[in-house]
Amino acid sequence: MTEKLERQLPTGIGGEKLNEGKETLPAVEVANEVAWVNNKIEAPFKLEVGKQSRLGMFLTPNNEGENPYPVEVSKDQTRSGILGRVIFKDKEGRLYRDIDMKGIGYSRIGYVPSDRNEGGAGPLGWHSVYRHIWRWAGTTGIANQELIRRDVDFSEKFLKAGVRTHRVIAVIDLKEVVGRDGRKMSIKEAQKEGVLKENDEPVIEIRAFGVRSRLSDIDANFSKPAIQKRLLEDARTMVAQELGLDPDKFTDQEYIEWLVDTMAVNVARMHHKKWVHGYLTTHNITLDGRIVDLDSVENIKEHERRDLHRDEDRKSFIGDCDMAVNSLIRLQDVLYYYPHQSIHPRYWVQDSFSLAYKGESERLKNRKKEGAKKEIPKKNI
Repeated sequence: MTEKLERQLPTGIGGEKLNEGKETLPAVEVANEVAWVNNKIEAPFKLEVGKQSRLGMFLTPNNEGENPYPVEVSKDQTRSGILGRVIFKDKEGRLYRDIDMKGIGYSRIGYVPSDRNEGGAGPLGWHSVYRHIWRWAGTTGIANQELIRRDVDFSEKFLKAGVRTHRVIAVIDLKEVVGRDGRKMSIKEAQKEGVLKENDEPVIEIRAFGVRSRLSDIDANFSKPAIQKRLLEDARTMVAQELGLDPDKFTDQEYIEWLVDTMAVNVARMHHKKWVHGYLTTHNITLDGRIVDLDSVENIKEHERRDLHRDEDRKSFIGDCDMAVNSLIRLQDVLYYYPHQSIHPRYWVQDSFSLAYKGESERLKNRKKEGAKKEIPKKNI
């Protein structure tokens, strides 16, 4: 199944460049069962509930035997990898390309434990050999069923509310995982040996993105200029393709202006529904303007009633806006886009975001009022 996907990769404009020098880790199929399939998306492969799937994979330290599949990984995504890239749509017409698998085990590009210093980590170059990058880290690489179900639920709610996010294609229950020695073991065996915790219920979440690259992937403090350029060009081109524009005429300035406005509208629509994310960092905002990793999302009233995180300012509407603005400023620094020189250049993101957020909030409020008026029954005359 994955071989067929690999053969039919019409990645669309821009995607081909990401295949150059990509980092991969080997993964092997383990015993699994497809638990849920989203019937609202036209996936490029077939999955049947209750059946075993080739996509039920787990990272392995062994690159030999069992025909391991090379899963593309990145330095900031430590338990997920890209299965492939192919242009497809959901039934509402939204465009997707990057197909991601979450919960496939722990991986880390850029740092690995050093034999000379077991408590620390030794740096590796971007093109380091992948079989030396894999390591086991307890259950760090596991996606638990409860949190994944929450992510599935909110991704559907977000899309219905007009908030850009990923869409979950399927959820696969794992019956096996791979241990540090490369041996497959049942869930009970893994729990008994301490590889998994007693309450772990590992699943694989198959997700659809436009581009999976996050703002963190182009952070000026950590990413090489060549990588920044490649990922930004890909995202800008993908956005232009989605908007029906000529990618060669869609400038970096137009792209960042679109992204700031899009994220402001996203957050305004999320808050209109009384949802709070709490972690709108560079790790949870994609380069094509999607809010992702939704297992932290909750109703703001429920959150405030619990009083469990009273000292956490991040779990608030203001916290969401502040984090989104700070994350977008990091992109502004990479693109070196500082308009309106008469004021502090970084205020541009804050002012633009605030203006778009207030505009969308006001529009939604007025629409709600108009809807309420229409629902008032007419008095009998």
